[in-house]
Amino acid sequence: MARVESLKGHLLIADAGLYDPNFRKTVVLMAEHNEEGALGVVLNQRSGLTLGEAVPALASLLGEDTELFIGGPVLPDAVVVVADLGDIERCGVERPTDPFL
Repeated sequence: MARVESLKGHLLIADAGLYDPNFRKTVVLMAEHNEEGALGVVLNQRSGLTLGEAVPALASLLGEDTELFIGGPVLPDAVVVVADLGDIERCGVERPTDPFL
């Protein structure tokens, strides 16, 4: 079996000829990619919801009016957060050493 070159941290941009409605005209950030599988988040599909409407508990971190995007078709009931938290210690977690975590 050939070794998979990881796409973790890369952006995948849908080709104009890709007509699958789940990925048409999308930009995907690859959060993980290895021999066991992959996790990517669609970055450019607006949900029409704000953080305050969808996840009020996180609104104090990023602002109630923060726009949410639909992240991908595979696990539609799951939540993955991609955010730029200037003061990550405010969230009660340590700063990761991997910039793509």
